[in-house]
Amino acid sequence: MQQAQRKLDDLIALQNTASFSSLILSGYPPAAICARANAVNADLIVIGKHNKNNIEQWLLGSVTKAVVYGAECDVLLNH
Repeated sequence: MQQAQRKLDDLIALQNTASFSSLILSGYPPAAICARANAVNADLIVIGKHNKNNIEQWLLGSVTKAVVYGAECDVLLNH
């Protein structure tokens, strides 16, 4: 998790146009993302979507789909 945090910190340091913060959580990703958004009263979740074919999507499930349907705030998908 420390390596992931360092990578996020490096990416954030490259951005000079907006204020960012990062947080690494463990657990079932959709539940963790939605719970954190609720805890901070987020207005928006921005989440990426991988290009998977229909079979991969069906077999593996979709974090993005679960967040879209489970979030109490708006969700912006970044393809």
